[in-house]
Amino acid sequence: MAEKIDGKTSRSGWIILIAVLALVFGVLFQRSFDEGFVHHSNDGPLGAISAQADYVIGNVKAYWQNLNWLGGQQPSAMPTVDLLFFAIVGPVTFAKFIVPFSLLLLGLSACLFFRQLRFHWAVCILGGIAAALNANFFSNAAWGQYSRPLTQAAIFLALAAIQSQSRHTAIKLVLAGFAIGMGIMEGFDVGALYSLYVAGFAFFYVLIQSDKSSGVKAVTGVGRVAVIALAAALIAAHALTSLIGTQVKGIAGLEQTDEGREKRWAEATQWSTPKIETLRVLIPGSHGYRMDTPDGGQYWGRVGQSEGWETHRQGLSRFSGSGEYAGVLVVLLAIYAIAQALRRKKSVYSDREKKFVWFWSVLALISLLLAWGRFGPLYQIVYQIPYFSTIRNPMKFMHPFHMILIILFGYGLQALYRQYVEAAITRSSSFSEQWKKFWVTASPFDQKWVIGCIMFLAIAVLSLLIFNTSAKSFEKHLTDFAGLDAGLAATTAKFSIREVGLFVLFLALSVGAVLAVMSGWFAGSRAKWAGILLGTILVVDLARANMPWIIYYDYKYKYATNPVIEKLREEPYKNRVTMFTMGFPQNDNFSSLYAIEWLQQHFPFYNIQSLDIVQMPREPVDYAAFAGMTSGAFPYRSGYIDPRNLDVLPRYWQLTNTRYILGPAGLAEALNAQFKTDAFQAPMRFDLAPKSEQTQVKRLEDLTVVQNPNGKYALIEFTNALPRAKLYSNWQVMTNQAVTLERLKSPEFDPQTEVIVSSDREIPPAAAPGNNAGTVEISSYAPKKIVFSAEATVPSVLLFNDKYDPNWKVTVDGKEAPLLQANFIMRGVYLAPGKHEVVFAFEPPTTALYISLAALALGLLLCGYLVVSTKRDEKTSECMDKETKKA
Repeated sequence: MAEKIDGKTSRSGWIILIAVLALVFGVLFQRSFDEGFVHHSNDGPLGAISAQADYVIGNVKAYWQNLNWLGGQQPSAMPTVDLLFFAIVGPVTFAKFIVPFSLLLLGLSACLFFRQLRFHWAVCILGGIAAALNANFFSNAAWGQYSRPLTQAAIFLALAAIQSQSRHTAIKLVLAGFAIGMGIMEGFDVGALYSLYVAGFAFFYVLIQSDKSSGVKAVTGVGRVAVIALAAALIAAHALTSLIGTQVKGIAGLEQTDEGREKRWAEATQWSTPKIETLRVLIPGSHGYRMDTPDGGQYWGRVGQSEGWETHRQGLSRFSGSGEYAGVLVVLLAIYAIAQALRRKKSVYSDREKKFVWFWSVLALISLLLAWGRFGPLYQIVYQIPYFSTIRNPMKFMHPFHMILIILFGYGLQALYRQYVEAAITRSSSFSEQWKKFWVTASPFDQKWVIGCIMFLAIAVLSLLIFNTSAKSFEKHLTDFAGLDAGLAATTAKFSIREVGLFVLFLALSVGAVLAVMSGWFAGSRAKWAGILLGTILVVDLARANMPWIIYYDYKYKYATNPVIEKLREEPYKNRVTMFTMGFPQNDNFSSLYAIEWLQQHFPFYNIQSLDIVQMPREPVDYAAFAGMTSGAFPYRSGYIDPRNLDVLPRYWQLTNTRYILGPAGLAEALNAQFKTDAFQAPMRFDLAPKSEQTQVKRLEDLTVVQNPNGKYALIEFTNALPRAKLYSNWQVMTNQAVTLERLKSPEFDPQTEVIVSSDREIPPAAAPGNNAGTVEISSYAPKKIVFSAEATVPSVLLFNDKYDPNWKVTVDGKEAPLLQANFIMRGVYLAPGKHEVVFAFEPPTTALYISLAALALGLLLCGYLVVSTKRDEKTSECMDKETKKA
């Protein structure tokens, strides 16, 4: 019952899929072709990727982010498809096209998987379209997480390799593992999550074989899973070591105790999918789209809501940048597949296919229950499993849920084609006669399915009418429970009602199309029109639902500089900047401008280093001890400090080389008065103004800085901040961290004349405390290599006010020297008197990287071998066919 593979048909199928997706993406992302415009990316903004453009290849070895806080090691760049794309096209073109590029690869990978199932080519094409336009993958890519569709693409390739084990089984198992490993390199924890599903599929694939005993099948299944796991571990070795080194080791709060898990519960489950919002799988805008979608389309659900918000209204009310829409036709045919698989007799599926549908259906249910997170019971149970509590955001389980929906959609569509398009059905001259003939001869299952579809459509229409007449009650719900004001609640209610209306429309179209196919009207020569009809509904429905996720901006306009930026970008590696939020009105524009535009966009674009943190979902232990808001010695984060800890603020800024502070006018005088000093000066006062007289301020990017001696805001210079590098003739050795932190806070400690060395390395005692130690200058600066020219007049310690990490290596005049941990969290090195060239270089071990590269090379060779082998087999088959015909 499987379709025979034909080379010409195969080429045509791929061409059709690529052409359709290229056309759809060309329309949806047409502004990518406009000069100066790039696609919005929340998680990978142009400024951030531009900052790393010169180091993209080097970051594969190791990535040291130097723009926020004191710097720190981040997961390395991986040798993946998107990295290659970035290296070839550069940051601007990458920002323009990475979203459609990643979705195109996803569509092609899904199509390949369905081909390995030997499904009809129309099914494969529509399956590829359903995957590429699925809102879960589409919206995540548009949000900046383009790794999500690329991860899913890798997983489809792994499933395809497992499915095609008829020949070269061992090679294909290895390639399946390599594909999973690529998924882990792309999606990190999401890729690891997917690997469990692939392992289950590989084991189940063996388990349902009928020619072996249960014991043999179990052993074989375990063996194949082991091969896949080993291959995945080899190619993902670099990713795994990088992730463990930066996201597990040295991270605070990961204790596997009941108390530790309980403390993490609220944070770990904050991004759960509320049960009612499962409706978003069928109705894309039922709870809105993005947080900033206009005309009532802003998200108003509970994803991202802080625990207990409805009671205390503290923390986040909601935050979402992704959708869950799978498409009405996709869900309808996925349900059809499940219904067909549950038939005891006369199912269109073979026993093997039925078992696979059951397998995927069970996993879909489990995935959905886990995605509910804190809103459902299952996650509370599995949360107690060791290390399961380290997973953040249960809604990540929606990714495999959508993958399975697409797979079940393929099975459902194949059932339609197999029974009503490919089958020999006598067609009538008119559709009405065809329908009558179908209904008379239809099986009880078909009749029940038709009646069920019509009843569901009727219920949907009735629900829309009730919802429309209950608009005022819904507005009150939005006001009372979602916290929206009356005006916004009214526009939001209208938007939601319209979205339900669109759902009913596409449900009617989908039901009508499916029933038309079931009638047999598209059998025989009309078969292609079945694919065109279903494909048109699928494309139009998913494309219109995805449009709110597509946001463009003029990057030259957005990243236009201003006097403050110009000042801060002067030798930015010598100073840090922060913002002091106390004293600002709650809704002041400058606070938002700094946090959203400057800190996340302009600062990285211009390589300006800030003390403030954009994101830190997992606090390193040293950060928690030094600056953590809970128990840190200097509790300070992104401009906020508890007023009870205000007395340590100047010392914190001093130790961290924070020379510039942005704040309200008068802040310098207030700080000088508060701390009895004259170290705070205000060299620049300014106001905010539109970027031009023609500009209407609708977004933060429409604002710029205008210098004004009497301006509302000020750029403050803290003259007592330590320089980025300094020589000390006076140092103390302290190995007790708690004592070190207390000493750093002490008024008796003077950071300008004394440094604390916390190191087990041998270092001589200070020989000439109080003497001028000499001078040091930064000769050249790159994130992972800093060169100093130092002239020490006496034995000295060079303090470099960047974060300590044991993977930093230091050389003095070309000879390796011991790296010192100074002032608890900074780097240092001992220098003898004289002139020296000092080089700090970040050089973590690279063994895992070379293992990954070797596995990647092996994977390419194996793919090449399979291609050559397949072509050779095809030629042999053609020759045999010719010989047979001659005979």
